[in-house]
Amino acid sequence: MLMNLSGTSFNKVDIGLVRGDLVVIHRETSNKFDNDSQPAYAVYYEGLRIGYIPAIETVKRKMIEAKRAGNNKDWAYHNERVNELIYLRDCIYTDIERNHITPIGTIYNYFWIDDEAGMNDKGIGNPSITIDMDYQ
Repeated sequence: MLMNLSGTSFNKVDIGLVRGDLVVIHRETSNKFDNDSQPAYAVYYEGLRIGYIPAIETVKRKMIEAKRAGNNKDWAYHNERVNELIYLRDCIYTDIERNHITPIGTIYNYFWIDDEAGMNDKGIGNPSITIDMDYQ
């Protein structure tokens, strides 16, 4: 299952990720957004946090915004993403909380978005990181 990570904008140095690099997922209980209904799942590569599994509520907000704007294509995309996140987060929760194992995945895509849409408020591009988790 492929998932584009959120919270990647703090990565300002190209760390040279390539397809197939292993990543691990940990619950980040110290994260201010972590709670029992929406755990903060951080993704790490060689000890460096490279992003987060997106929160369902964040994607739902994007879905609502798309509906209000009349953008059916974006609404359908975010609706599908919410359903995938529910499944993915449930699998991660089961691995961490029930099976007491560390979920692993691999890097699927890694590139820098340096066009105007990908720039942060300081004019620096942001990385786009997609991971592949073997949950069917």
